[in-house]
Parts: sequence; structure tokens; C-alpha cells
Amino acid sequence: MKKEIKFLFRASTVGEEVEEVWQILNNYSWYKTNGYSLNIPKDKKIDNLIQISLKEKGLQRKNRNQIKQIIQDTYDEKYFKNGLNVLNSLRQDIHRCFPKFVEYEKLWKFGIHKTYEVIITLYGTEGSYDVQTRRIYILIKKGDQPKRNYFFQTIIHELVHIGIEDFIKKFKITHNEKERIVDLFCSREFKIKKYILQNIGDIRIDNYIVSGGFRNLPLALKKYVRDFPR
Repeated sequence: MKKEIKFLFRASTVGEEVEEVWQILNNYSWYKTNGYSLNIPKDKKIDNLIQISLKEKGLQRKNRNQIKQIIQDTYDEKYFKNGLNVLNSLRQDIHRCFPKFVEYEKLWKFGIHKTYEVIITLYGTEGSYDVQTRRIYILIKKGDQPKRNYFFQTIIHELVHIGIEDFIKKFKITHNEKERIVDLFCSREFKIKKYILQNIGDIRIDNYIVSGGFRNLPLALKKYVRDFPR
């Protein structure tokens, strides 16, 4: 039976922006260690919180009040308008990717859900996801006209993350290995124009996947973890 997939596109709320910035600052060391480019409010109070996070290896929930005040003072729905227009123009393109997801759902249980939310945010990494809520967060910068290909690439990248998350847990794949798997999936299975492979991905996994293709991903990962024990 054909799956009916629904997407909700919306702007991040003030509360969600506060939570995003707090999570980034609380885990600032991890993001920098793993090579992430971060977009956060330009404010001396934020700079101070970064130093506290690095020194104390995290923040306390009370630090949220400072972040909340900064976000409330600068939040404006107009910053999201162009991004929402681009998202709506991509709806059909995104749906065209799902037959490929269905193919791998049948082969090795790629995860497909009935509904997804794509949320535009002013802060964070270029893209992120939450498996439990099926939410995808995509970054837009104030004053920028978002590019369709960037939005499309980011959304498909995060959809693949959500789809493989449960499947690859049993292989104990590292963060960088997972990023490489997702990049290879997007660039090879969808041949996305000008798809940018991340520098943080672990390229040791390439030969295992490329030789057998994604139809044989379970076998490829089994061989990979055999040669590179966890």
C-alpha cells in the first residue's frame, strides 16, 4: 500500500530558538571538536557563556535566562519568510525521493514515518534532526536569500539520518562514520547536484559501501566493523 507522507514546514519559535542556543553552548566543546560550523547570536553575553561552558564542561539551566533575553530582543518572523517560501517550492522534489526510501525500507528496514516537521532556525548547525519527533532543523541567516539546492540537500541529508538511525545502532557506528554513510547515500543514490561531502566524515568506510552499493549495506557494515572492531 502506498505510504502517505506529510510534511509540515514552519519557523522556529522563540522557545525553540532559546533551547537550540542553550544546547549548542552547553555542548560547545563537542561541536568544535567534531568540526561543526555554528551560527549563534553575536553578543558579549554569549561569548561569556561559551567560556563558562568550556571551563565548566557545560552550562546550568539557569543560564537559559540570559539566552532567552537575547533571543526575545532579536526575534522577528520576517527573517523566516523567504525560507518558508523556498521550503514550499521544494515539497514535490522531496516527495520524489521517497520511492528510494521505500526500496531500502523493504531491504533493510530504512525508517519511514507518516509525518515530518521541517523547522527553519536562525541558530545552530546547517542542519540537524531529532529521531523521536521526526523534526528536521535547517539554518537560515538573517538577510540571506536561501538557495533551493542547499535546502533540498540539507533536508534529504537529515531524512536519511532519521531513516538509518535505528538500523545502524547494532553496528556501534561512530558519529563521523555515520556522517560519511549519509553523505555517500545522498550523493550516490540521489545524485544531488553539487552535493557537498563533509570533511568530518570517516572515509575508511567508503570502499565497503561503494563496492556493494546500498542494497547490501548490512553486509558492508558487518565487514567494516569486523575490520575495524568497536
